[in-house]
Amino acid sequence: MTLVNEAAYIYVYSKKLRSLHGDVIDLQKDARGYHEKFISTKNEKFKQKYDYALKKMKERLQEYHVVLAKINHHQIAFAGQLQKMRV
Repeated sequence: MTLVNEAAYIYVYSKKLRSLHGDVIDLQKDARGYHEKFISTKNEKFKQKYDYALKKMKERLQEYHVVLAKINHHQIAFAGQLQKMRV
């Protein structure tokens, strides 16, 4: 691919990565709140919400790692294209 295409892929994937990071942060706050409510009230509803929030957070983290790997791949390709232009 060309240098411009690699840069575009890096840009798009970095936007996706930022979005996923925000989702993980929000889910982490929700899970922490549900856990504290469960500890204080021993209500099973909060335990279920906590478990669901953890499940969703793990899914988002898996997506996060996939996108991070794609960024790494395109960064290496970008560096290779940049070296070709210098020669």
